[in-house]
Amino acid sequence: MFEQGKRYAVTAGGSLIGWIEEDEFVRSSEDGQMLYRIDGTDIYLPASPTQHLGWLDGLTGRDLDGNTLFELELDG
Repeated sequence: MFEQGKRYAVTAGGSLIGWIEEDEFVRSSEDGQMLYRIDGTDIYLPASPTQHLGWLDGLTGRDLDGNTLFELELDG
């Protein structure tokens, strides 16, 4: 289960796409741009107005159709 306040590596298709640095935002590993925001188990685009993209299923982010968006791995 995702816990805010911890650091996570974020992968998609087995490749690192970003990090969560002790908050609710997935930031790109390339340029630090915010990719997603996690609120509880819901996943949103970070832009305003926000757009609901899906939910967390354990440490797997899923879109509204149930497809995998990303996976989280606790760092450390």
